[in-house]
Amino acid sequence: MNILFRLLLTAFIALTIGSCKKTITVTKEAAHWEYENPNWQDIGYKQCGGNSQSPINVETAKVLTSGGLSGIEFDYAPFPLKIVDNGHTIQVNASNQESSILYNNTKYNFVQLHFHHASEHKINNSASQMELHCVHRDNAGNLLVLAYMIDEGAENELLEQALSHVPDEVNKERDFPSVQIDLASFQPANQAYYTYFGSLTTPPCSASVQFIIFKEHIQASRDQIEDFASHHHNNARPVQPLNNRIILEKL
Repeated sequence: MNILFRLLLTAFIALTIGSCKKTITVTKEAAHWEYENPNWQDIGYKQCGGNSQSPINVETAKVLTSGGLSGIEFDYAPFPLKIVDNGHTIQVNASNQESSILYNNTKYNFVQLHFHHASEHKINNSASQMELHCVHRDNAGNLLVLAYMIDEGAENELLEQALSHVPDEVNKERDFPSVQIDLASFQPANQAYYTYFGSLTTPPCSASVQFIIFKEHIQASRDQIEDFASHHHNNARPVQPLNNRIILEKL
């Protein structure tokens, strides 16, 4: 094999290899997180170590009463049950855009609801047995979460509907068209609330979420609370520092 042929062959191989190279995009999977080790900022969820995180402890002696806070106008319509156990909670998803609330002249569409055991927020350092979060989003993508503290008492219809239809497979959403979810059915008669700006209480812990925590608690039976705990015994993030945030109160 003469020198010229070797040079041509080498150039051809290099050109062929170069032309066959492809740009490979590697998508990094989100780190697995769990409630047993809630320092999620240490495993890559940097926002979880921010200064405006949720949940918090509401010290009622330090909240500021504001007469300028808006009331909540509910425009809820029953919708068929769509439910999933996402491995962290039991979640009911919206099946249409017909349920919404009006707050501060802004419309927020209902997105999903889910439960925590025990409650994530605390009132004067006291937790309730459970907490319900109803997540809403406006057209700009801003989130508003209505939070309901749940104490042991009468049976809760919404929780019963969820517990009776929990999918056997995790992360497998199931539809139950014959089961109608009525968000209006459990709204407290007293619409007084606490509100503050915080974050998602699960990774990625995105901030700028407004929480409205109703003062009046709702109820669930002991059997229901124990049933939920059999699925998710402790899915409550520990309370986070308030830092320089202000909690407002609507009487």
